[in-house]
Amino acid sequence: MSVLPSDVIGQSIKLFLVDGSPNGLVVASIPNWTGSVVVASNLDLPRLMERPEADRAGCYILQSDPDAEEALPTAYIGQARKLSTRLTKHQREKDWWVRVAIISTSDFSFTSAHYMALESKMIQLAKQGGHVALDNGNSPDESAGVLGEADLVDVSKFLSQLRILLPVLGFNALRPPVSAKIAVNSPEHDVRERFELGHSTGAAARAVIIDGDFIVLAGSSANAHKEFAHNNYRHLRDKLIAEGVMVPSEDTRLLTFTKDFAFRSPSAAAAVILNRQANGPRDWRTERTNLTLSEWLARRDEAANSDIEEQEAAE
Repeated sequence: MSVLPSDVIGQSIKLFLVDGSPNGLVVASIPNWTGSVVVASNLDLPRLMERPEADRAGCYILQSDPDAEEALPTAYIGQARKLSTRLTKHQREKDWWVRVAIISTSDFSFTSAHYMALESKMIQLAKQGGHVALDNGNSPDESAGVLGEADLVDVSKFLSQLRILLPVLGFNALRPPVSAKIAVNSPEHDVRERFELGHSTGAAARAVIIDGDFIVLAGSSANAHKEFAHNNYRHLRDKLIAEGVMVPSEDTRLLTFTKDFAFRSPSAAAAVILNRQANGPRDWRTERTNLTLSEWLARRDEAANSDIEEQEAAE
């Protein structure tokens, strides 16, 4: 049995750890792609400035700590004729970012006009995706650089590869919105497992795992009571209520999800829904077989390892 569906095409990427450490400067690329991405921490900015990529024109993404539990990471997307000059200014004026990805072409085929168009498209995608809180105050017009039709196609092709590479590096601003993932994995074609979580108030939530995201489905309900207000995800819960992701239900004991929402972990989802500390792998259960999520993951991994061993034996 194959581990991957027959219609899935693999993708190779190349990562060069400049210091030999995953926490240092990382240069990333995709074979046969002219793009180049260099990632660095805020504290490593002086060393990034020594790189030849920093003296080029290009685009960049600033990002706050993506592992913070209380809210979506903040991001800023920009472009500059000389990246080092702009980033030095941002280090003085923006104190929230911890990592930066600078984006350029290795063959110098893009002009400032190309990067203006790329910046505009990236900002649009970040707004549509909803995976970051965007710090940009305006949205430049992608045609501001007066590019021709063929050049705009080149920018779009470049962007399609960039959207593959950036999430691998921990930058999720350009990932597609959850609604798009749900549409692609529509129920009539989707045989993936669904998970359930209930509460004594009558709250009942359903979720799926798609592309590494734990997605609570629209129509799910959560505990509206506030007696369990002390949990690590209270800020996220308050944010979802403030933004209308969860709204009061006709049943005053419940809140209802107005749209599909991707959580960073099943524990975060459970804590928001139950309004208390929660162990997601233990609390979520499969809809069909009533296994805990932890048990289901163990069986899935065991099956995948078995398939790999069978393939290796056949070879």
